[in-house]
Amino acid sequence: MRRLLVVVLPVVLVASFIGLSTGCATEDPHEPLLLRIDAPRRRRAPEDPPSQELAAERIEVRGSIATDLEGGAVRREVTLVDAGGQRHDAVTDDLGKFVVRGVSAPYDVTVVPRSGGPSAVFLGVRRADPHLELVERSAPVVPTASQLLRVGVHLGDTPCSTSPGWVTVVTTSASRAGSTLARCRAGEDTIVLDVEHDGQREGAAAEDRVDVHVLVEDEDASSFAYGRLEDVSIADGIIANVGDVAPLPIGMTSPFTIGAHRGTSSLADWQWTTAVFIDVSGDARSPAFLFGMAPTASMRLALPLIPGATMRVSVFGRHPRNDRRGTFFRSTEAWSDVQIPSGTDVELDVGAGPELVRPTEGGTLSQRGLGFEWTDVSATANGVEGTPSVPVLAMLSFADGPTGAVVLRVSTMDHALPLERLGALGVAKIDVGEHWLDLSATTGVGIDDVVSPDAIVRRRPFDRTRAGAATFLRVPFRVAE
Repeated sequence: MRRLLVVVLPVVLVASFIGLSTGCATEDPHEPLLLRIDAPRRRRAPEDPPSQELAAERIEVRGSIATDLEGGAVRREVTLVDAGGQRHDAVTDDLGKFVVRGVSAPYDVTVVPRSGGPSAVFLGVRRADPHLELVERSAPVVPTASQLLRVGVHLGDTPCSTSPGWVTVVTTSASRAGSTLARCRAGEDTIVLDVEHDGQREGAAAEDRVDVHVLVEDEDASSFAYGRLEDVSIADGIIANVGDVAPLPIGMTSPFTIGAHRGTSSLADWQWTTAVFIDVSGDARSPAFLFGMAPTASMRLALPLIPGATMRVSVFGRHPRNDRRGTFFRSTEAWSDVQIPSGTDVELDVGAGPELVRPTEGGTLSQRGLGFEWTDVSATANGVEGTPSVPVLAMLSFADGPTGAVVLRVSTMDHALPLERLGALGVAKIDVGEHWLDLSATTGVGIDDVVSPDAIVRRRPFDRTRAGAATFLRVPFRVAE
């Protein structure tokens, strides 16, 4: 049931929506370009005085735009439609910034894509300082160069001195991570393991400072030993010998239960995976290693008390109708915040997520129709009917059926996407033909979070260091004239 390996916690629901960027640019003394507002204002009758409430809501929007390719999106056209139906157009400057004045919040905003790229739409924004991130990378991220690290492990004071078991080596650094797992025989004195230390993070240095963590456990995971090497200097080469580690016995928590607390009764046929991740690096955002996994909605286990380590728990469910072609896929996931292992039960709430109302699965949508609609899960986001409403961010991605190319991405707090609303922003109609719709719903996150200038806040829909839940639905549909 248990296997130890490094994992970067899966962002199952995010890869299709938001890419990495360089963050918010610094203030620029030059004003970004402004275009004339080309939509007419509604005329007010002379005897009707200006509304003080509307006047107070008007804001000056100073935003920035970045892509996962080039940092600031230079000379990009930006369109806003505010709460009064007024359209505002602007162009970003050489730092990817723009300014629009006299905007009545909340407003919708879109960015004209580069040639052949998808449109990005954000609906219902209230921030005066939005930072919009665009995903325009068409090729996968080039992985950083890997480095083979050799570690010697002395087993004299470990469970393997008397019984067979497992030895796991985990390596972490600022830019890379790695792990390996090996069996140890009873009475074995020393074992030498090679770890492939690599990763997907940009900016990996040829010389790196690495921490090496070694965990030894017996066959039943009832006793443990732990040791580590800190701040080891390595340089890229064929093999880097980092030294020997002599793990010492450590304690463990009392057995405790983790898993789904609510929602699984209505999802009885789903396929479940419950997992516990242990972080040994001291940085909750860095890679963790998987300690325990079970193909059920809950599990019971005890954790080793590794000094300074924290844990995270997740429950992941797959709909039984998921097909191999990917034309239908539904999943749900809930995860805990970062915790100190204590032996206390961890219960997570799960739910199935929204259902498509229009179009139905495999159904047809007219280019001149009402648009898309899905069930509102904001009042039942924690899996329980009648509970108080919580924020639910919906992120939609539309892909061309034959090619799989994404043509449109939308982020909204609503549970409908009218085509008229997209048309007001100047977004091109979805082409006639076969398409896929990916619909992600994340609880506890708002639209102003994903356009925040603060990168940490923007990552909240994908942050596994704070408790949360998300669902994912992919369905095919057809667009007709």
